[in-house]
Amino acid sequence: MILRLAKIEEAAECYKILDEGRAYQKSGGFEQWLPDYPVPQTIIDDVKDGIGYVFEDENGLIGYCAIIFTGEPAYPAIEGEWKSDLPYAVVHRIAF
Repeated sequence: MILRLAKIEEAAECYKILDEGRAYQKSGGFEQWLPDYPVPQTIIDDVKDGIGYVFEDENGLIGYCAIIFTGEPAYPAIEGEWKSDLPYAVVHRIAF
C-alpha cells in the first residue's frame, strides 16, 4: 500500500470512499460526518490545496484522508499546552 497525493480526477472516487465511511459510522450508531459535511467540493478543495491523499494498493484506491502540515486553525483556541512545540500534522476525513 502507498500513500500519495490525490489527483483531481480521483475526487469522485475519494468522495465515494468517504461516503461509504459515513454509512458505516451511521450503521454503528456513530455520526461524525453529517450529510452536509464532507461533500464532494470538500474533496476537490483538499486536492487543490495539496492536502488530499489517497491510499492505494494493487487493486486501486482503498482509502482517503486530508493531511494538514501547516497546523489546525482551531487548535490555538484550545486552553492548555501541548507537550511539545515540534511541528505536527493533522489528519482529517480518513476512511478506508
